[in-house]
Amino acid sequence: MYKPFTYIFDPFKVIKENKLEFFIWFVFTILAGQLGILANIIIRYFSHSMSVSQAIYLDSASGSFYTYAIAVAASALGPLFANFIKNKKPEFTSLKIVSIIIVMFFLILSGIIYAAVQIKSLTASGVPMGANLTLDLPQFTIYVLSIFIGLYTYCLLKISSPDYEHLEDSFYEIDDATVRDVVKESKSKNDDGSGIAI
Repeated sequence: MYKPFTYIFDPFKVIKENKLEFFIWFVFTILAGQLGILANIIIRYFSHSMSVSQAIYLDSASGSFYTYAIAVAASALGPLFANFIKNKKPEFTSLKIVSIIIVMFFLILSGIIYAAVQIKSLTASGVPMGANLTLDLPQFTIYVLSIFIGLYTYCLLKISSPDYEHLEDSFYEIDDATVRDVVKESKSKNDDGSGIAI
């Protein structure tokens, strides 16, 4: 039976398959990407006696979270394209195509919003005492979405590798089964009865 949500979220199964590899990827791709923001918070807290919420607000006001979101999405798009082009076996095509389209639109949207934030950026270098410190909700949403996109593309690319062949059945039964059958049929040779292989 066709279960679209199961199909969409199946790539996350690779996380359980190799927790160490996922941990290494997560630390160096997701956490290490936050070092600029974390450094700002630590420096502002210890050097300028600024509260953590004020420090985060300043990063939000300057668009730091948008910058990170754009970097993560861009780094996910390259491997997706490379995998799609170099992979001889046309597997997981619909998921990869849809993922590429979503990431491209996400990048364009994030870039436009970031440019708008920069044009309208605050001229004040500090945060006035007693100011209402509200997190920029669209920026935070895009920031969280970028982490999800990075995670999803990691899993999607991993599930195509030989190490995870046992997870492929759920994908094949939905849309890759057709592609796989066509490829198999094109490779098989049939005799037309007169000794000519078709």
